[in-house]
Amino acid sequence: MCIRDRHIFDAVGNEIARNIPMGYHEKTKQLIGLWNGRNTLGRIVGPGGYAAVIPVEFKFNGKVSHRATFTRTIGIRE
Repeated sequence: MCIRDRHIFDAVGNEIARNIPMGYHEKTKQLIGLWNGRNTLGRIVGPGGYAAVIPVEFKFNGKVSHRATFTRTIGIRE
């Protein structure tokens, strides 16, 4: 599996952060990510709803077998 171009967007679709550190846990088959709550300028974002968009490619025998995009909501409160 290849995880590409991870982004965080605000409620109206503005890109807040990109290339969030992510990994894949082979044993549990889960994507794991860590966002520090900061935007691309390094400033802490305000409370509200955000969306993490994570495109992935699944490979079989070295070739891409299929692609998927996962979207998860993130809530930040003060």
